[in-house]
Amino acid sequence: MFGPLPLKDAEQIIFGSAAKEFIGSETPLAVSHEKLALFVHRTSSLDVETSEALRLLAIQLQDTKLSEGRANLSRIYEVAEESGPSNPDVPHSRAISATHWLNSWKTPDPETAIEIAADGQIAIDRALALAPDDPDCHYTKACYA
Repeated sequence: MFGPLPLKDAEQIIFGSAAKEFIGSETPLAVSHEKLALFVHRTSSLDVETSEALRLLAIQLQDTKLSEGRANLSRIYEVAEESGPSNPDVPHSRAISATHWLNSWKTPDPETAIEIAADGQIAIDRALALAPDDPDCHYTKACYA
């Protein structure tokens, strides 16, 4: 799931260009519906569903300085889930992303960390509802135990 992009070489160039355009030179990076719509338009020729392209974008932005922190990634995952509600990889990635934000240096406020953990728990439950036999989803679920 987090290895090389599941795209052909030429598609990786298109995806990379669209991701670079999405990121731009903003620091910290803001995520808006307009930027997401432009990214979806720029990646519409790829041989992956919109939800998968957005999931890959969220993974790429995981360690980027974001204007609203984890809320920016959540926004991307929400749009991805809306565009592909039957894709279990989207909520699974969202749950994994949440675990990365639970470090005290990344999310020092305990109340925010609890909210992020709850979001991850809900996401992995959605992933398991879509893919009940997926061992990777079960492994991620165990991380929340």
